[in-house]
Amino acid sequence: MGVWTREEEELRLYDADAFFYFAGTLLLVILLPWTYILFHRLAWPRPKAEVDFDVRGKTAPRGSKVVRFKTEAMEARRQESLKAARAWPVRLRAGYNGLQLLGLLALWGVFAATVYRITLAPEELGHFDPYDILGIERGSELPQIKRAYRQKSLQHHPDKDRENPLAPAIFQQITKAYAALTEEGARQNYEKYGNPDGPNQMKVGIALHPAILGSKTRQLSFVVVFFSILFAVPMSLVLCCLRNPQRTPTGVSSQTIRIFNVALDVDVTAEDCPGIMAAADEAQGCRGPGPHNEEREGAELKKLIEAMAQVKPEPMMPGGLVTIRNGPPEFRGRRGVLRQRASQTSVMVEVFPVDKIPKGPEDCEMKEFPFADLWSVEPRLVCPFSDAPIRRVTAILWAHMWRLHHQMPASYVAELEQLLGVSERLGRAMVSICAHGKGDRTLHFEAVLGVLHFRKHLVQALDLEACPLQQLPHVARLPASKTPWPSIREVVSDPDKATELAERLKLSPEQRLDMQAFCRHAPRVELSLSVEVYDEEEIAEGDVLTLTVQLDRTHLAEDEAAGPVHAPFLRSPKFEEWWLIVMDDRSRRMVTAEVILNTAKLVTTKLRIQVPRHGDFRWSVHAICDSYVGLDARSTVTFCALKSEAVDREIFVHPEDANIKTLFEEIMEGLQPEEDSESEEDVQPAKPKVAAAAVRADEADDGSDSSDDEAEKTDEQKKKQAEEKATKKNDKNKKDEKHEKEEDGDEEEANEEKEDDDGSESTSSEDSTTDWGTIFRITGNTACWIYRRPFEEATDEEKLELKRGQFSVGTLIRAYVGGGRPEGWVELHLSDGSGWVQMTEDRAEELGPLMEQELCWVVQTATPVSMVNRWMRNRTKPLTVDDIEAVRGIDNDSVRWKVEEAARKKIGNEAFEKLMDQAFAKHAWRRRRLRKAMGHFQTQNGCIWHVSSGARLRGVAADGSRISDKLVVTDEVVQIGPWTLDEERPCSCIHWMQKEEKQWVWQQDKSMESRLKLAAAFDR
Repeated sequence: MGVWTREEEELRLYDADAFFYFAGTLLLVILLPWTYILFHRLAWPRPKAEVDFDVRGKTAPRGSKVVRFKTEAMEARRQESLKAARAWPVRLRAGYNGLQLLGLLALWGVFAATVYRITLAPEELGHFDPYDILGIERGSELPQIKRAYRQKSLQHHPDKDRENPLAPAIFQQITKAYAALTEEGARQNYEKYGNPDGPNQMKVGIALHPAILGSKTRQLSFVVVFFSILFAVPMSLVLCCLRNPQRTPTGVSSQTIRIFNVALDVDVTAEDCPGIMAAADEAQGCRGPGPHNEEREGAELKKLIEAMAQVKPEPMMPGGLVTIRNGPPEFRGRRGVLRQRASQTSVMVEVFPVDKIPKGPEDCEMKEFPFADLWSVEPRLVCPFSDAPIRRVTAILWAHMWRLHHQMPASYVAELEQLLGVSERLGRAMVSICAHGKGDRTLHFEAVLGVLHFRKHLVQALDLEACPLQQLPHVARLPASKTPWPSIREVVSDPDKATELAERLKLSPEQRLDMQAFCRHAPRVELSLSVEVYDEEEIAEGDVLTLTVQLDRTHLAEDEAAGPVHAPFLRSPKFEEWWLIVMDDRSRRMVTAEVILNTAKLVTTKLRIQVPRHGDFRWSVHAICDSYVGLDARSTVTFCALKSEAVDREIFVHPEDANIKTLFEEIMEGLQPEEDSESEEDVQPAKPKVAAAAVRADEADDGSDSSDDEAEKTDEQKKKQAEEKATKKNDKNKKDEKHEKEEDGDEEEANEEKEDDDGSESTSSEDSTTDWGTIFRITGNTACWIYRRPFEEATDEEKLELKRGQFSVGTLIRAYVGGGRPEGWVELHLSDGSGWVQMTEDRAEELGPLMEQELCWVVQTATPVSMVNRWMRNRTKPLTVDDIEAVRGIDNDSVRWKVEEAARKKIGNEAFEKLMDQAFAKHAWRRRRLRKAMGHFQTQNGCIWHVSSGARLRGVAADGSRISDKLVVTDEVVQIGPWTLDEERPCSCIHWMQKEEKQWVWQQDKSMESRLKLAAAFDR
């Protein structure tokens, strides 16, 4: 404790008292709003936002009236959430209200103590009144003043009143009061300034108690704490925003996005979606932390599976597990495995023993049973993964869609509620990944429809094959009827149809009111479309087109907004989402997709799309709701896009703006060194850089002399010479680039430069003499290497340095033979330079010149679009469905557009559309033929394989090397090279056979680990 001066001591004492004023004010500012908010929460509790059915929704316009469903089921759900929220234990737990109440009471106690301490503070902190300090009345005589002073000074002298810490301050006040009443100068200062000491200098205090700053150690501690809080608060806010770097901005974890990217391919169907959603990290985390009673949960899951099997049993196929319901008494109630079919009405069953678990077929008894005596033990539970945790969550989702909530244990119901809570953002991520995936956009459109189909049925708790009318209140199932049932759209739009349906279902008056309430508030939307290019009157190829979509909810009034959807099986409110999917009807491909979350009556969305080609367009916009089945909308828009050369896109620059320099120009001029001049007369002001037309106009107006004209002519001549040189150089570069484009496969630019030559006679004569290359197919058992240059003899080290890539077996290549090239070598013109391939009889098969091949072979090679266009002109044979399929398989979107348009131009729109229909039919046929071979498999050597519906084979070996091939699919066989699929075997694995009776067995592998490993290998 240091030595304090009198002035410092006064300031210390002042701060000690002012501290309580400051603390009391701060506490009051905090306590008043906190008390009001907490009292409002406890007196009028509301459910949590995720279970509050009175919530407006984040996207509802401010001031709009939210329209809610008033059906019996939704009102019961609403009252249930309100009743749960009003229970006092819930009130105190919600938002830590109980802890807040304890903290609030404690702070009110601190505030009361602070107020009491303020009442003990000296009056110096208030107004200075000497009469009040001395305890005398105004107008008292001098003897009375002296007598009061002596009494007060003796009473509050620091030596007398040692127990009072405020005694020095009080004694100082008494002395000042006596001086103000007895001394002439002090009295004048008091009358003039209110203080006997006269005008004081302002002293600044920090209103901290002296105990906090009593020593240097305390002062240092206070500074450390102060700056820690100063930096800790903003840093904690930043860390809170970045608390989970593993999550994407949409709230979905990065691991889930990775799983979705692997699982959501073009072959995904609505039946696969429950299993894919169950594989997400968020879905797996809904089970809660352990430990778990595996035995009890296993028994609960078995009971649920048995209940699901009663609702929708698995079809009786070889390998399926069945229970014998009828038949001989010794077999009744036993289980077995279906084997081969014995007749049209019976099947051979491998019956399990009663007293032990079978170790093999020798422990079982084979017996024939009629199909009517058997019952499938397993439900028709589709899951693309074999991992047990994923299949368990998948079973819960399917049970929800089959409305088996009464069969679920309490733990599964709680897990289901959390699953449905995260399903909204998971479903949105699934649709987004399908909509923006790579590959054929037509197949991705089917995948998007499949995911949205699943989302609708998940919200409404409907089986994927259920009738949409089961969304209506009190319609659990529809009885068999010869008269067809109306569609859900007809019931919602036409009150007479709704009345007729209620009569057919024999609903009570109260149930009819619920149906009318549903039909009154169910979404009915209309779409309005328009297209434009900002600041342009015409649409041209390459422009960024703005597609304006206006969604109008016709069932709402102008000031209304849609409330939570009618979903009585959801514990939390769900708002509508409308996905806008733009389809190009001409090419049958999806263009883009966008989601609308706004619940207002009229919602306008602008989609910006680059026009990929010139010609006529017909786009269909599908508005698909993620919450209701059968209430989607569709509209079309047509427009014509011109060629980019046919539209003037010159940017007008006003003459007054020509003198404006850019920041870069000013910086560069500032960096240029100034030339030294011997006299001031040699220094000329710098001329601003302006357009030539603007310079000539200014000089004409100013009447410049002939010397300036001559200087200008000289500058113009020099400029013209420089431009001529640059033009010659550019022409030469363009010729070189044009040759490189033709040879290297730059399809887009080469096609743009040669489109005007289509149909000319000069090109046809040139085609007969030009060498466009020869088509080869790589054969053999191993890949074919690409070298940087040909060689006659080279060591293994030299060959390794010359290698630059490889072609897999079966790849088609376009190469050049002869013309001075070494014998046995062919030259490739690749995008990054030339390559050479050594050709032998066992390594390649020559198919012939490019112009003599089928289009399906031409587009599989690195052939420029210009050559494809010439192939179209010279080819006399008609195009086939195989050609169209190969064209649709081109990865580059721009190239695919141009080749499709060239084919359409060659054969006409009608013939092209007919071939497109045949191509889709062939794809569906191929998918049916590959039903047994499609999927993920693993072989004994550790290779992982995947066969897609497009007959593409991808594999990764145990050492990480990649394998790509294509299956041959015909009506008779399915082949991979020399291996033929054995389609007669009933087991789950597949067998590839060779003529020499060799067998190659693939075991089904649906594990998540294998899927991720295969995807990671091909993403490298």
